[in-house]
Amino acid sequence: MWIRVRDLVGARLALLRQRPRQRRLIGALLLAALVLGAALPRTELITAIPGNWPLSWARSALGLGGSPTSQNPTPPLPEQASGSAENTPGEAGSAATRAGGGAGSEAGRGTGALAADQTAAPPASVPTTTGKASDAERFDPATSERIPSAASATSDVYRNPDGSYTRTIAQDPINYQAADGSWQPIDTTLARDDTGRWATEANEFTTDFAPQSTDGDLMSLRTPDGQRISYSLRGAADVPARVSGSTVTYPGVLENTDLVLSAEPSGVKEEIVLHAPGGTNSWTFPLDTTGLTPRLADNGGVELVGATGTVEAVIPPGYMHDSNFDARSGDFAESRAVTYELLTLDTGPALQVTADAAWLNDPARVYPVTVDPTVMSNHWVNGSTYVQSGITADHQLEYQLKIGTYDAGATMTRS
Repeated sequence: MWIRVRDLVGARLALLRQRPRQRRLIGALLLAALVLGAALPRTELITAIPGNWPLSWARSALGLGGSPTSQNPTPPLPEQASGSAENTPGEAGSAATRAGGGAGSEAGRGTGALAADQTAAPPASVPTTTGKASDAERFDPATSERIPSAASATSDVYRNPDGSYTRTIAQDPINYQAADGSWQPIDTTLARDDTGRWATEANEFTTDFAPQSTDGDLMSLRTPDGQRISYSLRGAADVPARVSGSTVTYPGVLENTDLVLSAEPSGVKEEIVLHAPGGTNSWTFPLDTTGLTPRLADNGGVELVGATGTVEAVIPPGYMHDSNFDARSGDFAESRAVTYELLTLDTGPALQVTADAAWLNDPARVYPVTVDPTVMSNHWVNGSTYVQSGITADHQLEYQLKIGTYDAGATMTRS
């Protein structure tokens, strides 16, 4: 199809002549809107005019299609609630401000808000089915066979009836090495020996106790190398020993005082039990040694040194406790105010043990009080220990291994 240039020019001129008429129409519409806005109340005007006015009305007037209201209905508008405070008190009580009260709307939940806090319930117990039998079920002391060659100072190995093996491990020594190199069980049970003394059944070293408290060798400990230490108690009354298991007690050896000695795998534990205040707070133990020389240690204890300068046995720093048990700490009221002094008597060296008199006579004390010096073979002194705030003593040979705190951090213990 061919279109002449003259026709295109004429069409463009006709379009330009129509534009002034369209502009005049739009101006008239705007003028009418202003007049209408002045005559109508605000609420009626807002309701009458659609949200996309005036463009939608202009499109309709120009014949471009669309109704000013059909395709763009007026959205709902919020309404201001009103009321009266008549007959209401001028003050609001605490009940009116509690959650769920008042006349307002229910609280909503914001975007991304967390759910209300709830206490988690413990998970429901689920029954389980046991699998293979554990070592505890396989091991039977009556039928399992101990293997001495597989044992150590602190462990044993057993062959169970079903062919399995069980190893038991202890914190303290449970076996000693016999002359043939095998590991044999330690037995600290006391029995009468050929001399009438109370001696341990089986151990690397020999420990025995006198049948009477006035014996010059009240306690005696001998090492495999022939070294020996024994002691007596100066001023002891003559009382017979009472023996139970591994412990021998000399009751009333001093006024209101018992002496309790216990054979242990690594030495001898001594306890001076005071039944009432007001008695002596110092005790002297004459020493008799063979191949050993006592000396004070830097930690406040006593070392028993062999001919080559090797420490063969130790007496750890002493301590004492009363009978006032603290359920929070798990301890009795305790004091480290126990000191050692080496004396020279006519018979030889002696160890003097002194407990702090002020602590013993404190009205807060609950008797009986136990003073605890102990003799240990140096073969087992390399064990676990702990440190505790406020106490600078050596805890290496104690029977507890403490950790943590019992009073919200005021006392800290680390092991």
